[in-house]
Amino acid sequence: MSWLSSWVSVIESKLSEESSRINEVLSARDSIRENLMRIGREVVRDSGYVITYIHSGRWKEAEESLRKLRGNYAKLRETLSKHPCYEFSNMVIDYLSEYAEAEIFYNLVKNRKIIVPGELGIDYVPYVLGLLDVIGELKRFVLTLLSEKKPLSEVNEFFRLMEIIYEHFQHLDYPDAVLPSARRKIDVARGVIESLRYLLIEVSLKTR
Repeated sequence: MSWLSSWVSVIESKLSEESSRINEVLSARDSIRENLMRIGREVVRDSGYVITYIHSGRWKEAEESLRKLRGNYAKLRETLSKHPCYEFSNMVIDYLSEYAEAEIFYNLVKNRKIIVPGELGIDYVPYVLGLLDVIGELKRFVLTLLSEKKPLSEVNEFFRLMEIIYEHFQHLDYPDAVLPSARRKIDVARGVIESLRYLLIEVSLKTR
């Protein structure tokens, strides 16, 4: 019995030390998570501003919001470099996909170019999710061009961009553990493109 008490006491002592260390580490991680959430909210907010200002043609405000967005993204990236365990959490993937969406949309509309993951410094997962969301923003942009009576050639160029993005990524069929929400976004993109296609056919017929 005394022998049993001896080894049980050793275990108790060791677990007491480990539980203290575990609590300390998890407490620190929780603080880091809260900091990531704070920065992430800024990223999401600034991303939304960039896209909203682009749609309204307020380029000065869009570029100012983009500067803020890039600054907050840099803060997010700095935190993740020190705590990479959060890199592929759903929370961070959401923040990074919002950032990617704003950057991609800005560059397509303003600079007529596509920006790729290496240029943004993000993983393929948030890039793809952001890119798929851009299809919806391009539809809004096309509708704005139509309302402003822009040439159909310009309208069709942006519609073709939507199709190209969809054509290159529609085949991605991975579980949510690998590419979260992608299948749903692909399905939504298909519906967005088809509804706009019918509208553009009607507009084209009316202008003949």
